[in-house]
Amino acid sequence: MEIHPVTYRVEGQSGSRLSLMRMARVAGVLKDAVTSCMKRAFDGTWACMANGFTLFELLLVIVILGLSTALVSPAVMSGLSSARHRSVARMLAATLKNARELSVSDGKPYAVKFYKDRLTVSAGFGGAGIVRREVKTDQENRIICAEKEVLLFYPGGDSSGGVFEVRNNRSKIAYIVKVERMSGRVLLTEQANETRDL
Repeated sequence: MEIHPVTYRVEGQSGSRLSLMRMARVAGVLKDAVTSCMKRAFDGTWACMANGFTLFELLLVIVILGLSTALVSPAVMSGLSSARHRSVARMLAATLKNARELSVSDGKPYAVKFYKDRLTVSAGFGGAGIVRREVKTDQENRIICAEKEVLLFYPGGDSSGGVFEVRNNRSKIAYIVKVERMSGRVLLTEQANETRDL
């Protein structure tokens, strides 16, 4: 059986004709090379990869990996910082809600005291009772008390009320935790940070 070459015109290249037979030969050679390489891969000889990579290619890959790591690292660190900031705000809101629930369920007032780097939840007026919970903040995140440093929750569900701000040195966002006086409800909101010194 004889195969006759069929020619066709390639668009974009005027006057050039390619033989399908030539293309079929190239495809056959590539197919044979890939199949033999795959057979050797399963045999464990890997003779088709005997030449390996050049030193220049390896160094180029290392440089590309180093540059991509240098570009991605600041974004990852910023993401971790904002996640910590958000978690401190959520932890503050959860602690205040927990203090309210403890006050209602135990039938006695609970006090939440705010210090520079932590807050404590304890039973009794003024926080004189046993400390039930303590939450510490890190150096990047600060809890700022707008009104008072002791917040009281009463057995009826109400509270002395207050507004607290969780700020981060790196973030442009501040979280506001507001405790309503009449209902004792704790609200967490997010707002843009003003440019002022902490």
